[in-house]
Amino acid sequence: MTIRRHWFWIKTVRKIDFTIIVLAYHGTRTLPELFQSLELAMNRAPEKTFEVIMVINGPAPRLAPILEEYAQNPLWKFVHLEKPLAPPLARNHALARAHGAWVVYFDDDISVPDHYFAKLSEFAESEASVIGGPNLNPPDSSSFEDTTGRILGSRLITGPFASRYAARGKSRLTHKDWRFILCNLAVRRNSAKMFSADMPFGEENAMLLDLGF
Repeated sequence: MTIRRHWFWIKTVRKIDFTIIVLAYHGTRTLPELFQSLELAMNRAPEKTFEVIMVINGPAPRLAPILEEYAQNPLWKFVHLEKPLAPPLARNHALARAHGAWVVYFDDDISVPDHYFAKLSEFAESEASVIGGPNLNPPDSSSFEDTTGRILGSRLITGPFASRYAARGKSRLTHKDWRFILCNLAVRRNSAKMFSADMPFGEENAMLLDLGF
């Protein structure tokens, strides 16, 4: 009897902790700062693994030189939509490709603090299924932008939604969906759901309500 050896190769799949989803429109001015801040924040959490999925929502030839620098990096994936879609549907294209344990949503005109993912990693160990924070104006904001931010962050003006635009108190568990805003939102992948096509904006509220918030 002849014994034949059979060799098996097992392909290991790297566990991804965070999938970062960015929806881009015409961010030629803001994307470089976003990319740089993302790289710095990811480097500050070296024990974690990441993937970045950017959806270019419609023709955007002016973004090509900016994206080219990152196109060779395997951590960065770009989804080009020939025709622009409603933001919820465009984000769904990225969510369908997400492999991370957490999905983190950002807009294309923000800057991420360098400690962001180090801090997010701490909260990710909790029982929370959604983690979020406010949308704060950067230090170099114009006087008009700064005034607008102060107005939006005033409880007298926006009531309970003021928490979306002003940092108040310590981090805490909550079941109130009005504290969350989509430009700074992380959701466990096994809880994340596709956004509704019926919501042209405020889609995070519909998703959070669907999750029981």
